[in-house]
Amino acid sequence: MGQAGGSVPVVCSDVLGSVILSDMRAFALLTFCFLVAGLGIHADSLYLNNGDRITGTLEGVKDGTIRFVTDYAGTLAVQQTEVRGIATAGPYGLEFEDGTVVEGVLVWRDDSQYVLVGETLKPVVVSNIIAIGVDAAALAEPAESEAAKEKTWSGAVDAALSVRSGDTDTIDSNVAFTGVRKGARNVLTLRSSGAYGEVNDAINARRVDGEAKLQYYPRDRLYVFGLIGAGHDAMRKLELRANAAGGVGYDFIKNDVRGLSADIGLDYTWERWTQYDPAGRDAAKKVLREARQNELRAFLIPFAETPQIPTVADIVEGIQLLRGAMDIDLEEEIREEDGVNLRLSGHYHQSVFKKGLLKEELTLFPSLDELGEFRATSELSYSTPLTQRLDLRVSLKSEYDADPGQGAVSRFDNTLLTGLRYAF
Repeated sequence: MGQAGGSVPVVCSDVLGSVILSDMRAFALLTFCFLVAGLGIHADSLYLNNGDRITGTLEGVKDGTIRFVTDYAGTLAVQQTEVRGIATAGPYGLEFEDGTVVEGVLVWRDDSQYVLVGETLKPVVVSNIIAIGVDAAALAEPAESEAAKEKTWSGAVDAALSVRSGDTDTIDSNVAFTGVRKGARNVLTLRSSGAYGEVNDAINARRVDGEAKLQYYPRDRLYVFGLIGAGHDAMRKLELRANAAGGVGYDFIKNDVRGLSADIGLDYTWERWTQYDPAGRDAAKKVLREARQNELRAFLIPFAETPQIPTVADIVEGIQLLRGAMDIDLEEEIREEDGVNLRLSGHYHQSVFKKGLLKEELTLFPSLDELGEFRATSELSYSTPLTQRLDLRVSLKSEYDADPGQGAVSRFDNTLLTGLRYAF
């Protein structure tokens, strides 16, 4: 009879087809089949790599995870790589990696996996099963609806605002947008964020950045990507940073509970750094304005003390001094640089307490031109739902730059935010 779960129904059906009332051996075997079924041995079974066996009802397979319903532990999500065999009490629709769709009974016999299609027993591999349905026809409709769903846009808008008035007047605002469009074999991700802050009317934050990333999956978990991005951070004296990158990546874990992916590639970056941040630029303009006003004042004093008719040259000079005092054109030292960096990026998310979501995104940019120089960005966040679409989100954004451009700029920049996220 082999293993229970795949072979008992087959044997019983053979008996039902050939039973003869006068044949007491067949009748006894038929009685045994009903007793076995009544004891629950006909339930589906999972045979794990560690030797354990789980009985229950097979619900489905998605993204490398087998969903299995048990009477004693509810619905279990078991990694497909941890399962060496499956036995089912009845036929299921099965889809394999090569696109083949069959309807049959999964049989685990002699430490080998088979599928019984009609009267033919075929050897198969558990890891090659990518979808399971009630029957073969049921696999087509979910596939079509899933493909239609994946082509729609999804995303989120994050917002945080802090205002204080009194001895010190401050305002801090942050906003971010993420949009994702999934196709059959590609994922387009758009991101942008901005921040603005003031302390007693003096700007202490003015930043904006954006990125577009396209991933194409030639295989189930392997992808190639390309991206372009740009950013501006006035407080770090960064007037503009533009970059383009490309490479390959892999989804190591991909299920409803957690995900882990990493990619590697090359990144070309062009940067333009200014001499002043907003406060420094205002201070420099103030000094220059006062100097030019003093020049204008020194020019006018002789005419006030000793009345005289100014010459044409005096009038021209006076107009030039007046224009210089009113229109302050500050000359700045500009630094431009570019280079090719290695891009190493990792993305991880984990469901916490069923409804919470913990995420970490880390990207390193080691320079290929200057050994020891690199830039790193990190965003650690946790969100918990308030309503169906509204979440409370806490995030820590960190950036490290070994060569931060113009002087007097810290290599580290950290931002802790608490705000709301609206998902759509």
